[in-house]
Amino acid sequence: MPAWSPATWGDFSVVGFAVFVTILMFVAQVRGWIVFGPHHREIVGAKDQTIQQLYVRADKSDESIAKLSEALSKKNGTDELAAALLEETRKAVGR
Repeated sequence: MPAWSPATWGDFSVVGFAVFVTILMFVAQVRGWIVFGPHHREIVGAKDQTIQQLYVRADKSDESIAKLSEALSKKNGTDELAAALLEETRKAVGR
């Protein structure tokens, strides 16, 4: 392979190496291989904010579920009581 021979790399100048590294860094940043600190902190901050919002939402959902479960159990108890009273009333009137 002539492109990878030591003679070819020996002819590679410092300026050529600097251009190669600059292009490599640009491509790495565009493709997301390298993420610089401020951008990384911005991304992580947004994720942390989203997680915090999800925790608040989960707490509200837990409260709503608890209230609805309590209301449903009261309703079921009331329905069972009404059905039992109706059945006893029918038995008493029917006999």
